[in-house]
Amino acid sequence: MYKTIKSLTDTPTARQIAPLTAVERGQEWMAAYCCTAWCTMDHSSPGATAEWHQAAPAIIPPLKARHGDGNVEPFLTAHVTTSNGEPDVFGVHTELWIWSGGESYELDEEQTDQLIANVESFLPRLRAARALLAEARKGDCPRDPAAGSRAKSEPEPADGLREVEDAKAAPACCLPAPSPSGGRAGGTPEGPVQAVHSVK
Repeated sequence: MYKTIKSLTDTPTARQIAPLTAVERGQEWMAAYCCTAWCTMDHSSPGATAEWHQAAPAIIPPLKARHGDGNVEPFLTAHVTTSNGEPDVFGVHTELWIWSGGESYELDEEQTDQLIANVESFLPRLRAARALLAEARKGDCPRDPAAGSRAKSEPEPADGLREVEDAKAAPACCLPAPSPSGGRAGGTPEGPVQAVHSVK
């Protein structure tokens, strides 16, 4: 029920498995599940629903494994989704479903345009932060095992270490405000996309 495709970012021998669309499954499938032509959901799987239909997602891959069993979650996913369960009662609604870090968002075209603008504005700032990171890391040095052992034997951490740990634990609202002359890129903050619900 799946087709093998080559990713544009993969090595020549790498492959991704893409689910079949409803059109590829056939007209009988589409009629049985009131399925949209572009839907890639397997509605015949145990526990699957036919009350909504999703396209193959756009994905930012996971940055690292989050679970001890090796399972990973995408950093960000975006599905075009149509909800059409009992259309006479609830109507038919199509949105872009965004999933990130346990949060989900349901966007229309205008909200999606705003998200795209936010991401495009973020990328040059991210590249600038990466350049600063590379420069700042030139001053890094490895830890001193002997000093680490001494610190562990002390009842309280050294002042410098305590300040670092306190800064890590402090919420963003409690951190010192950046200097007006700091290196933050210009521009105005983008409007946030409203969260619809959280995934528990």
